[in-house]
Amino acid sequence: MNVKTGPYALTAVLAAFFLLACFSASGKGRGFSIGGTAAFQGIGFSAEIPDRSGAAFHSMTLTDDMIFVLVGEASFPGIKGTWHYTIPFKSGVSRYGHRYDFYAGPGITAGYVRNRDNRRGLMSGVTVDAGFRILLDKSTVISLEFQADMALIFKNKDNPNLSLYESGYAFSYLPHLKIMHKF
Repeated sequence: MNVKTGPYALTAVLAAFFLLACFSASGKGRGFSIGGTAAFQGIGFSAEIPDRSGAAFHSMTLTDDMIFVLVGEASFPGIKGTWHYTIPFKSGVSRYGHRYDFYAGPGITAGYVRNRDNRRGLMSGVTVDAGFRILLDKSTVISLEFQADMALIFKNKDNPNLSLYESGYAFSYLPHLKIMHKF
């Protein structure tokens, strides 16, 4: 993979997968949500698609990996995609009539990211998320979640090696805010 075009090609592939999943769900009329996500680790796009049972949902995000850029330890961000199978374990309706869920679920993650040592590489691993989401006005979904990744980075600059993806677990205490529109 060419170092100069590698992140852009990966971004294009992940974006195409993300959009294809959203458009395939929209044709089924199952009520998917699409919007943005923001965290100290980076910003990006997010989508949620209910599963066939309607009890759980598939959550997908495509974000830049900015954490080491923001703290001044890297010069360019990476990009990563995640997919979670999210299961609400406590649901209810607020006194104002808004539906809310506490949820958690396992998933997978992949991308082209950087570690603290400013070396970049392909990353792949497992992830878990837990959070709270509320449905406002039947069309706006706001969620606050925490995500932890246990992933490996394959670095192939001078000598190929594997290392842990540091920001996947070291910054898992920082929340992610999602604001989405429900269709």
